[in-house]
Amino acid sequence: MLPALLVLALGISLTVLSSLGSDCLTSFQQGIGRIIGAQVGTVMMTFNIAILIAFVFIDKKLIGLGSILIGFCLGPLVNMYSSMFAGFVTDSIIVKIIVDIIGILLVSVSLSWYIPLSVGLQPLDMLKQWFASKIGKTYGTATYILSGVFLAGAFITRGDIGIGTILNLLFVGKLCDIFMAKFKPWHDKIRAL
Repeated sequence: MLPALLVLALGISLTVLSSLGSDCLTSFQQGIGRIIGAQVGTVMMTFNIAILIAFVFIDKKLIGLGSILIGFCLGPLVNMYSSMFAGFVTDSIIVKIIVDIIGILLVSVSLSWYIPLSVGLQPLDMLKQWFASKIGKTYGTATYILSGVFLAGAFITRGDIGIGTILNLLFVGKLCDIFMAKFKPWHDKIRAL
């Protein structure tokens, strides 16, 4: 799970650094960060901890060590990566598009890897999994719906919204469904150990 956490934070940071718009939730958190004068990772950590607390009452079976690690570490890692790589993204639109696409792929791969490990979901993924079970749909479908809600929040808070936001909205959920299916044999081998 730990490599997935590092890759997830890197992927989110790259989408933020591309300046093309982040995923819907991160765009919403960027808007909140601007309003209160905080880094996006700090807002992310606060949001994650609030979800963790809520799920203590909603469905604490979804909380595990991984949930706590991601809840407390993802935001600071996003802040760290954003500071480390800030100078590498140029004003070239081609570079920005490539950085954004790499970020989207890294986010999708990391989510698809660690979710089936059952070590505790990232707080946002707890919300997505819970919502998917309530509506009787896949994780990817729940991702699309909740992303729409967060996109509305990003508009309200004036978060960064752009082509990267649309790409995240259109592709992350489906890529997660695809990668989860591809990783299933590996996850089965890990469970057999």
